[in-house]
Amino acid sequence: MNKPTQYLLVGLPFSGKTTLVDELVKRLGFKSVNIDEIKKEFGYKALDDDHVPDKIWEKIFNEINKRVIKYLKNGFNVLTETAWVKREWRDKGRLAPSKEGFKTKVIYVVCTPLTARKRLLENRQTKKRFDVPDNIFEESIRDFEVPTKDEDVIIYDQLESLDKWIKNNFTSRLD
Repeated sequence: MNKPTQYLLVGLPFSGKTTLVDELVKRLGFKSVNIDEIKKEFGYKALDDDHVPDKIWEKIFNEINKRVIKYLKNGFNVLTETAWVKREWRDKGRLAPSKEGFKTKVIYVVCTPLTARKRLLENRQTKKRFDVPDNIFEESIRDFEVPTKDEDVIIYDQLESLDKWIKNNFTSRLD
């Protein structure tokens, strides 16, 4: 069996990261670490990042690293879910697992800003998940850096069959 891997889920807000994580957890037994859930555990109910002090961000990311390392050491592939908008952030997300001898790959969930915005507005009606304030959404679109090949990226285009995508990208890694 191959050594477990951390996968950073990268994409715009409402690109489909959570939906993909849910499927990979269900189908492949991956573990998931979600920044929104950890923020909630720290008492921050909204996604308005401006109200989270730097000291708390440090604690949130320390908790993410702690959980990721625990899952990896217990033999699980782990999906780390946040937008990971900038390359610099993704590089920081790789550090703790790398120091422990684990590899990190990027799963880039492709989604146009128009589609993401449509989903955001639909969510404001259905309230099925956290809302993302307009300023955070716009900032994410403006600052988003598409992952590059050297980041060991797997591209998930939602137009492709999920079954086929999983087969092409994960079945040989699970043997």
